[in-house]
Amino acid sequence: MQGIVEGVYQNERNTKFGVKTAYSVKINGEYYGNAFTDPGVVQGDTVEFAYTMNGKFKNLSSIRKVHVSSPPPMTGSTTSSDDRQTLIVRQSSITRSIELLNLEGTNLKGPDLLKEVLLTAEVFTDYVFNGLPEELKYMDMPGPNGHVTPNDDDDVPF
Repeated sequence: MQGIVEGVYQNERNTKFGVKTAYSVKINGEYYGNAFTDPGVVQGDTVEFAYTMNGKFKNLSSIRKVHVSSPPPMTGSTTSSDDRQTLIVRQSSITRSIELLNLEGTNLKGPDLLKEVLLTAEVFTDYVFNGLPEELKYMDMPGPNGHVTPNDDDDVPF
């Protein structure tokens, strides 16, 4: 059989000869034991292997790395101009949201801070790509001197 190694795991076991390291390998979503022998593979390796059943357990009887030919080198850019622009806007939005949260003196830490940074960045990104939300378009906005000035293109009749 052939597959891709998703992980190599070690577990210390007490044996009559002392503590030994037992190995198991996850290949294509299935776990295979390899007793006390290092399988000599790492995550991402393509392997050819065989196994035997021992009750409900699958034990490797052989495993070896297989050389997989790599795809031909790509020419040109792998990222479109639009994708690149989106990444730039997202990076800038994250930077600006961090600056804004620092300005506000937030006391958030860890996952809460990360969540707030990403939510704020999402608002900035949405504004760049979609403009001002409808509910904000007709609001009287403070001008540069801090005074509220009516919106000149206010179409609301009241």
